[in-house]
Amino acid sequence: MDTIHEKILSSLNGEKKPLMIREISEKCGIHRQTIARNLDVMELLGLVRKIEIGNAKKYYQINTLPISALIDFASDLIIIINSHHVIEYINKP
Repeated sequence: MDTIHEKILSSLNGEKKPLMIREISEKCGIHRQTIARNLDVMELLGLVRKIEIGNAKKYYQINTLPISALIDFASDLIIIINSHHVIEYINKP
């Protein structure tokens, strides 16, 4: 993991409320645009979650594994089908 990602995660760690990019930037001492770019990457990696309220974006650290990560550890074949009978996910047993 990149050192910028580690700094962002440490600034979000222990926070009871989601933080805006400006607040994270102030805690890390890193420019807001750099924080914003890295938060987008971290959201795709499943490290943080974003809440959008109007134009404001707030981020918080995810402390759980996504369900797909838990399913991938299973040794049995798991197929998830939605209510329209379309396959949503198949794990790799």
